Amino acid sequence: MQSFESFKASRSKMDPSARKMSEYQWQQAYAAFKRVRGYQSEASEEKAEAPVETRKTPVGNSLLLAVRQNTAYGRQRALVEWIFYGAIVVLVLLFLLQLGSGFTVTQMVKDAAGNPRSVQVIEWGLLLVSFLQLVFKVGLLYLSRQLVQVLIDIPDLALYQSSGGDRMKG
Repeated sequence: MQSFESFKASRSKMDPSARKMSEYQWQQAYAAFKRVRGYQSEASEEKAEAPVETRKTPVGNSLLLAVRQNTAYGRQRALVEWIFYGAIVVLVLLFLLQLGSGFTVTQMVKDAAGNPRSVQVIEWGLLLVSFLQLVFKVGLLYLSRQLVQVLIDIPDLALYQSSGGDRMKG
């Protein structure tokens, strides 16, 4: 086990900015070093845990955040996000193309002089129905994305629980 002074000397060699640390910061860094290396004794762990009563396993969203920060499936999550946003862009572009061509009807009307003219009329009913379809499709995409995220979370949560809940492996 490395003593506090040798830890301080080696850290100062590796990181010149560490020379500016206060004594309290050095104590925190040394305690974290011992915790990571497994040098902390059980008596000091009990002493540190006695005043504060905390749960080992995060609850709700904090559990998901803890699991997703250390996920084994980061690329799959990013791929799901790219597909989701790409599909939304495609749906909106298709709606805009329909908007430009599909919602107008040319009708023949007579003007005040009685001469026939062609007039383009917007069909508001079709426009509203298409907009509602767009909203529905985006909602389905969102629900699909959430379902896929849950499916990705299942092995991550199993790994989190099997590792004891306090640290993720790999």
